[in-house]
Amino acid sequence: MKYSEHKLRKWSRLVRVRDGGICQMCSNKVNIFKLHAHHIYPKHYKRYESKVYDLKNGVALCRRCHLSVVHSEIKNWKRYTGMFRQYQKRKAISEFNKNRQEDI
Repeated sequence: MKYSEHKLRKWSRLVRVRDGGICQMCSNKVNIFKLHAHHIYPKHYKRYESKVYDLKNGVALCRRCHLSVVHSEIKNWKRYTGMFRQYQKRKAISEFNKNRQEDI
């Protein structure tokens, strides 16, 4: 699947804005432009390509936490999906996702 860079940038910005400049793993306050928007379910897996631009599939992480989720072990991302999915169920997060999804 070829991704729209424009849509990915919008998705990333909305995820970082929604999370308010706070890493959702370590809770450190980080400049919003230095946060990484992480896909909970990886965009490069064909199985999850329908979730690429879904705000529910994103979480803001600082650089260190993002590297630990993505690069420490093969398929390490699966360890964190439960934690990130619980975060996505919070009422304020759900409302933001619902109200802003069409902006992408």
